[in-house]
Amino acid sequence: MVFATKSSIPPHGIYLTKPRMTLQMIIRKLASVLPTRLRKLLTRQLGRKDAHRRALDAEMAIIRSSGYFDAAFYLRQNLDVAEADVDPLDHYLRHGWREKRHPSRFAGVLEEFHSNPDLRTVLDKFGVCDDWLQPADRRALPNENAVRELVRGTQFSNKFDFSLEPDGSTRRLGEAIMHIAAKKPSITGSKGESPDVSIIIPVYGQTHFVLNCLDSLAEHSSRYNAEVIVIDDASPKQTESQRLGEIPWIRYIRRAQNSGFLDTCNEAAQHAVGKTLVLLNSDTRVVDSWLDELMDSFAVFPDAGLIGSMLINEDGTLQEAGGIYWDDGSAWNYGRNDDPNDPKYCFARRVDYCSAAAIAVPTTVWRRVGGFDPEFRPAYAEDADLAFRIRQEGLETWYQPLSKVIHYEGMTHGRDLSKGGKAYQVANMAKFKNRWAAILKTHGTSGVNVINAANRCAKKRLLVIDSITPTPDQDSGSFITEKMIRAYQELGYAITFVPQNAYRWVERYSADLQRLGVECLYDPFCTSIEQVVTLHPDFDAILAYRFGVLSQVYDLLRQQLPLARLIFHNVDLHYLREQREAELHQDQAQLSAAKITQSMELEVIAKSDCNIVHTAVEAAIIREQVPIDNIIEFPYISEVHRTGRLFDDRRDIMFLGGFAHVPNIDGILDFHENVWPKIISKLPDDAQLLIVGADPTKEVLALAGARTTVTGYVEELEPWFDRARVFVAPLRYGAGIKGKLIQSLSFGVPSVATSVAAEGIGLTSDREAIIADNADDFANAVVELYGDREKWGELRKAGFDLVEKNYSWNRCLELCQRALDVADATWVKRIDHQRKRRLETILADDGRI
Repeated sequence: MVFATKSSIPPHGIYLTKPRMTLQMIIRKLASVLPTRLRKLLTRQLGRKDAHRRALDAEMAIIRSSGYFDAAFYLRQNLDVAEADVDPLDHYLRHGWREKRHPSRFAGVLEEFHSNPDLRTVLDKFGVCDDWLQPADRRALPNENAVRELVRGTQFSNKFDFSLEPDGSTRRLGEAIMHIAAKKPSITGSKGESPDVSIIIPVYGQTHFVLNCLDSLAEHSSRYNAEVIVIDDASPKQTESQRLGEIPWIRYIRRAQNSGFLDTCNEAAQHAVGKTLVLLNSDTRVVDSWLDELMDSFAVFPDAGLIGSMLINEDGTLQEAGGIYWDDGSAWNYGRNDDPNDPKYCFARRVDYCSAAAIAVPTTVWRRVGGFDPEFRPAYAEDADLAFRIRQEGLETWYQPLSKVIHYEGMTHGRDLSKGGKAYQVANMAKFKNRWAAILKTHGTSGVNVINAANRCAKKRLLVIDSITPTPDQDSGSFITEKMIRAYQELGYAITFVPQNAYRWVERYSADLQRLGVECLYDPFCTSIEQVVTLHPDFDAILAYRFGVLSQVYDLLRQQLPLARLIFHNVDLHYLREQREAELHQDQAQLSAAKITQSMELEVIAKSDCNIVHTAVEAAIIREQVPIDNIIEFPYISEVHRTGRLFDDRRDIMFLGGFAHVPNIDGILDFHENVWPKIISKLPDDAQLLIVGADPTKEVLALAGARTTVTGYVEELEPWFDRARVFVAPLRYGAGIKGKLIQSLSFGVPSVATSVAAEGIGLTSDREAIIADNADDFANAVVELYGDREKWGELRKAGFDLVEKNYSWNRCLELCQRALDVADATWVKRIDHQRKRRLETILADDGRI
């Protein structure tokens, strides 16, 4: 996130000095000495101006209450405006926006401020233009949803005249409680429904903060059903805090005696009935998807016993991306006051601990370890101690950055370590150090090598490089990339992913990797492979996809990471695909280009420590041209999807393919022109051709008609495979394994495919699929299979068997480990050979050989 800096002084000395007299003041002074007729004329004119001013004031009030304009921030950043003693909003609307001064401390608010439909009309009246706000290359970043939640918090406090400060006013407390009581939060579910989660909010005074927190929960949506327990630790303003009990969708509990955060949480946990306990500070606001991301992480990380959220400061900076403990017993909030969009804070990691402002612990785990240890009364270090005791039970502590919380830190106990509740922090840190001294000895010196300390659980590191961020629901190449990343994670590697040809954070797809614990590098934080190896000079291995990508970075990787084993996954033989296309179209120029590609591709293969190909055919072709023994045949990865829909429930013919891949376009266009007309009259009238896949071109879209459906991108493939009786793979050229055909087998849809499409899968014609290459044979095979229930069932069963035998997850893990072993052996041989060559050169130069 880029934060606003102090703007330059506005031109022409605007507002540099305090204005002495307004025009209205001068007119009023003159009116007392002017003739009656002129005085009335001036008074009417002044009245019109006053009416216009009142209208403007009303419109400006809309902006003030919206939360999008931060007057205090504006004055702090623009000292010339503060010194002039003018209304900051008035200055912004008249001058500041032209000078590109920021209306708020949150950079992401800028676009929302000017695009908000409730404010756009008002801004237009002031002539505010937003042409400069959104550059054409503006790119998304991970934490824009947190910025929106910060604004909602400001809107809530403005609406009820609260100040998000420790001593904030609660003059309109009753109105705020009625407002929240009237809401029907989706997360609290129906009465009598057993909750998945118990959200525990400990309270000690600061009622305005509690209401701010509850306001965010009231609007929060989740797949999980929750009970919300607000437990009051005998707040001093009893009549004020007890009014929280008027909110019907929370359980309000007031303790008889104040004893601090630790005891309050332990008592609340005794009342909780949810399967998971979620502790949430009262001085927080939860961000969209907070609860889902927190809870889903237990499925992603099955050994987790505690998971914590990313904590964000009220100014939009990072408060904590998990906690670090050092060997001297001191603790750090990792990333404090840094940019929360920085890639090093935006992927899930195992951590030393997470601050209890927002953590989730399965109820059984909490009760097994006894909750917070009373030794740390009343508060501080109890959350780290809990994490360490959970680790003693053989479980893990994870930080999940996709679960985000705004934390107005220090509002309940302040920040002064010498007094109040914070004074216990020093004493409890000493207790913690004594208890865990043996473990802390391995944690390193405070402040030294912070990134390594934050990632201390990463024992082995793998750099993965591909052209772009994988989109596994759109193309089979991305599907394989994502599956291999997960396999290497299971084999114990921490993964850093680089999209070499597009250093961008891609909404959804980058987040999908970050959620799993993959560090994704993107601009503006990282824009080149040079920066990558500077950030992480200690990779154990490299997995690079596609020769066009690896050829760009090979020399630098070998120079900067000489110890890293290099595994090259070429996806398919590019030159073979180009050669087959050229031969199909009898294009001599294209054939010459394929020869150049061949030379470059084989050179990269020869220099790699291990080469992964998808088919035995490609392995044999490579071995004919390059005498190497470090090739691994790595087929597709798939699971069997046995649905209940059988022969009579299916009507359609289906093709699947991403249309960014040219062979798919050629294949379906040729099929529709030369095969489909031979089939359509022999099918039932309601049978359709389903053309499924992302990025259809104009030519493909033009195929849509009464009997042909072109879907474009679809989120789920199963509904489309369930409609299909026969799958077709009419590819005329290409290389590598064809994921579409394996997917059809895994979904139980028998196929008719060309030899090119079936290459390398291990199919036998008429056993797992039917192979046909000319238009007449292909059409006849489709019609025969469509009408033969018995043959259809035999092919379906054989297809399932083939997938289970050759494309299972266990087979994937086995081949990924084998690739590492082969790369290691090749690397050792290469280094030994280079050593011998250097020695021979030295001896030759000395004349000794």
